[in-house]
Amino acid sequence: MPTDFSMENMPHTSPHRKPVRSRSISSWVRCRDELLSGIFRELCELGPACRRQVLQQHFSQGQRAALEQWMLRRRSTPKPRGRKRKPKGCQVSKWKSCRPARKQDPRGALQLKGVVCTTNPTSGKQSFYAVAYLGILRFTSRKTQDLWEVTWYREALLCLVHRVRDLHGAMEERLLCAVTEALPSVRALGLRLAVRLRPCRWVAQPLSTPTFVATNQAGLQQALHAWRRLHTALEDLRATESAGPPSSEEERSWMALRGALLDVEAEKGLPRQLRERRLAQAQHSRAAHRQRLLERWNRQRMAGEDRLAQAGRKRDRGFQQRGLRLLERLARAEQGLRQAKGLRGTTASSSSTFGP
Repeated sequence: MPTDFSMENMPHTSPHRKPVRSRSISSWVRCRDELLSGIFRELCELGPACRRQVLQQHFSQGQRAALEQWMLRRRSTPKPRGRKRKPKGCQVSKWKSCRPARKQDPRGALQLKGVVCTTNPTSGKQSFYAVAYLGILRFTSRKTQDLWEVTWYREALLCLVHRVRDLHGAMEERLLCAVTEALPSVRALGLRLAVRLRPCRWVAQPLSTPTFVATNQAGLQQALHAWRRLHTALEDLRATESAGPPSSEEERSWMALRGALLDVEAEKGLPRQLRERRLAQAQHSRAAHRQRLLERWNRQRMAGEDRLAQAGRKRDRGFQQRGLRLLERLARAEQGLRQAKGLRGTTASSSSTFGP
């Protein structure tokens, strides 16, 4: 069968046509990027020192450059945004409501939020008063036997607290302004102020100052003065607290807070020696709790150090198993990419040679 090998019968190949090996090059590039992504994840699991050692010992200069270029491309590529899920609301059935039922007190009274029930031991009658908090400042109302009236007291206290929060300036100025604006309602509910704080490490029960009648200017000034002293001492104590054993600075801050509380109580007429003895007993009974905290902190610290060491060894073994295998595959991918580019150059030169 005759065959004509003349140039006219050969297929024409345009230099602008897509090369035959372009798909192979793109596949090698995609494979290299996937391997670099896996190597990047493995390196992120290592610590800084171990990562630096691995990069120096196991990576060639070309592999380090390829990893840096991949990281730059990854940083410049915008991340796809996922679809936002609509929040599922509370599904209320036709017959049931999601609102929890009010808890019934064993003594027969309803447990309302912000309402405290007390019982007279002699007569057995119950009385209620409202409570609201603003930080360590405690707002209370007068006692009453009418539950609906104490509910109104609770709403009035909440309005007063929200008004103090909305104002700007120092705490003393905001509280004075809010009380002056709502003076008729303040006198109606018999506003009383107290400072209530709870240094859990030193005492078990909350520490509270005597109540100050805030319906007149003198009582309000006394309450604000006590709040300022205790607030400053409490902030100093919180600044020196740590998860470990109490330091000498923390102990000095606690003694300063304790002294400020005793001074406030002594100014209200309470016996200082009796209060100091009771406070010392409360602090001594809390010593076992502080010892348990210290032991738990020691155990957690030792366990954390063991976990870090074990995780470091595990990461090193994991990189020896997975990372080095990825590096070998990356070297083969780079070799295949170079061969594909070489074949592409050979094909392009041959097409230009036999072209018209």
